[in-house]
Amino acid sequence: MDVSRNNKLVNRRKELKLRQQDVADALGVTTRTVQKWESGEHVPEFSPDKMAAFCRLFKVDIDGLAAIFQQRSNS
Repeated sequence: MDVSRNNKLVNRRKELKLRQQDVADALGVTTRTVQKWESGEHVPEFSPDKMAAFCRLFKVDIDGLAAIFQQRSNS
């Protein structure tokens, strides 16, 4: 599990007062999928449309999206 990625995604979601269900509904995935992203169990494979939706939902640009899901290189 990548705790760094987990913290970034969970923290950003909570900053925006979003529930996992809100994220799942907005992106057309299940809450279990969101849980897997947050636990570091899975990294999302976004289509361009879902990538844009994620950026809008989390109020980040593409660099912000990459920062949320970037794996730590010094693990």
